[in-house]
Amino acid sequence: MKKLISERFQELAGIKPLYTEQDKDQYDRTQADRDWEQGKNPQSTAQDSATIKKVVNLKMDSEVGEPVTVEYDPKKNLRDVTISWGNESHTVDFEAEDTIDDHGNEGLDLETIANSDDGRWQFILDVYAEATYPMTGDFAEWDFDELIIQGHPENEDHLEPEDRSDYDDMDEGSCGYSQEAPGGKDLKTPGGTKGMKADTRTMSMMREAIKKEIKKLHETN
Repeated sequence: MKKLISERFQELAGIKPLYTEQDKDQYDRTQADRDWEQGKNPQSTAQDSATIKKVVNLKMDSEVGEPVTVEYDPKKNLRDVTISWGNESHTVDFEAEDTIDDHGNEGLDLETIANSDDGRWQFILDVYAEATYPMTGDFAEWDFDELIIQGHPENEDHLEPEDRSDYDDMDEGSCGYSQEAPGGKDLKTPGGTKGMKADTRTMSMMREAIKKEIKKLHETN
């Protein structure tokens, strides 16, 4: 059977036809023919929707000491990017935070940041955008080999209690009284050194020793 022009064109271009004889309609046209008539590339849908999966060895600046797997759709402008390692997996959206370098009509370099939903991690990636970025908001180029992962600066889970912004030494009874006893009653423990920081406790003991020595000198005189 004579081949249709579109099928012959596909063969000459090295494109394997996606449709077979069973796809032909009453006018002897395949789905490829119908797509061609409407100006569609029969392979474009499969190619454009492809998700890229890449294993990345992180930069030295990162706080994750192992390779991570990045999965993303290039058409989504760095949205719904899944970053996984070990038992961690986070799907995030990158947003432009700062302009690194503005090249005028030649575009600009941007720093983009994404945060994990649990608030523990921050992902940093430099991207290039065309000069039309202020109007489109689209990123043009990026390289996940440049990805940096660090603990979120506002997450203090890894800090010692006394180093956290919400730390209150009153909770440890620095005035000599515990906040609450079992059963809900206040403890009536008098002052002393329990709950004091080490340097405060040392200074208090030194002052007491000095007072005693001064008292002895007065009694001797």
